[in-house]
Amino acid sequence: MTQLKAGIGLLLLLFISEGVTGCALKDYTIPAVDSPWVNLGAVNSDVSDNYALYHYKLLQVAAAADPYAMILDINVLGDVNYYNRQALYRIYVTKYTGTQSRFDGLEIECTSGNPEAAIFYVYNNEVWVRSRYQWGSIQYKIIRNFAAKNPVPATVTRTLTVPTGFLASTQNYGLKCDFDNNVFIKLPYRNAAGNFLVDGNILTGKTSQANAAYKLDVNGDVRANKLVVNTSGADFVFDSAYRLRSLSEVKAFIRNNKHLPEIQSAAEMQAEGLDVGDSQTKLLQKIEELTMYLIELEERAATQQKRYEEKLTALHKQLKILQKAK
Repeated sequence: MTQLKAGIGLLLLLFISEGVTGCALKDYTIPAVDSPWVNLGAVNSDVSDNYALYHYKLLQVAAAADPYAMILDINVLGDVNYYNRQALYRIYVTKYTGTQSRFDGLEIECTSGNPEAAIFYVYNNEVWVRSRYQWGSIQYKIIRNFAAKNPVPATVTRTLTVPTGFLASTQNYGLKCDFDNNVFIKLPYRNAAGNFLVDGNILTGKTSQANAAYKLDVNGDVRANKLVVNTSGADFVFDSAYRLRSLSEVKAFIRNNKHLPEIQSAAEMQAEGLDVGDSQTKLLQKIEELTMYLIELEERAATQQKRYEEKLTALHKQLKILQKAK
């Protein structure tokens, strides 16, 4: 009974899709079993071509009105003597019957192995692949084909000529392609060294940004054992050309602005946040300026002390003269 309900539900879903999109029901089917692995061929040529790497055509729009909805895996097998020359990629490709001569959507992502083991070239109506390493082979397997048409070429096409004029390519990041709007997005990946690489922004505890300039945007508290921020430092304060404001100037600025020179006001901090690196540099600048003021005050105090001692010595001498005169 459960299977019958699931089957009826699937038929209803497809019927609704046919009403919404205008696609015929027969254009979208689900095969009963997965297809077997198909070998495209060796990753490189023979000695006559100096073992150059082949480029294989993976997908192609065969007919202008063909509908596509397919998931397939690509196995790029480089030299097995090395742990980082192989990878398994998954591709999801879609095309509506009303879209003429090009794909609608495409996504490429490494699911296992080294994402940097192959390079993909994406056109609006074709996808090519090439291993980045010699001594291996490339295979594909159709995981599911939800449409009546198949974008995988019936015959293997390969060339030693590097593709040109492609819309996008990737040899590391995953790739999400929106051909309707000509948008190509790089997806995060983990390389063979275990590093996680992100081309876009990382949002934590939120789904949108007020300012997309921030590569890491966190809605919440952040805790770490150590935070290192790149900064230029403030040693310029000790340069002989640096103009140190007089304390009377600083006093006047504070009276008029209610904050120190070069330091954001409280209102600005509340509205814009605080640039930690820039703030640390400016705070260090103020500390160094205070040091310069203290040095200047010490020099003045030493000068006054010297004058006082000189006057005191002169008074002692005059006192002795007066005492002798008596």
